[in-house]
Amino acid sequence: MRIPFRVPPAGSRPFDVAGFGVNSVDLVAVVAEYPPSNSKQRLQRFARLPGGEIATALTVCARLGWTATYIGSFGSDELGRLSRESLVAEGIAVADSRTVAGTNQFAVVLVDARSGERTVLWDRHPALSMDAAAVREGPVTSGRMLVLDCYEIAAAAKAGQYARAAGIPTVPGCG
Repeated sequence: MRIPFRVPPAGSRPFDVAGFGVNSVDLVAVVAEYPPSNSKQRLQRFARLPGGEIATALTVCARLGWTATYIGSFGSDELGRLSRESLVAEGIAVADSRTVAGTNQFAVVLVDARSGERTVLWDRHPALSMDAAAVREGPVTSGRMLVLDCYEIAAAAKAGQYARAAGIPTVPGCG
């Protein structure tokens, strides 16, 4: 069976793609080898890389020339500002996102330079969570397509319901 997939025509919505979900900042530390317990080791490289599943997907869309809008939560700290500014710098609209008191979602990523294997330690402040009742129809249907993740299941399902009712295809991602 073939599932119909039709994207509304260009110009029919304010944006080509709307993204609903998380943003994050990866604090990537590359070490010569995975450190044994209770040890110290000098870093080979360190980077603060804004991303997160939906923020990264929208960045790719923007770099392909599509107009994009992000709907989600930023923390009120330096990492939240970095994440927000990275999206704005890519030309992604963030007017329908919110900033909440607390730390932005982030991950500490420890990378073994020899093997490329990594260990990810992450944190998400509870205030970043979005309740399904807080999902607004206008923003999630402002794109010709909706990309969403599965971190806030009830909120993502509500966004998907609005999109379906408006004839807008959804692209789910769960990473």
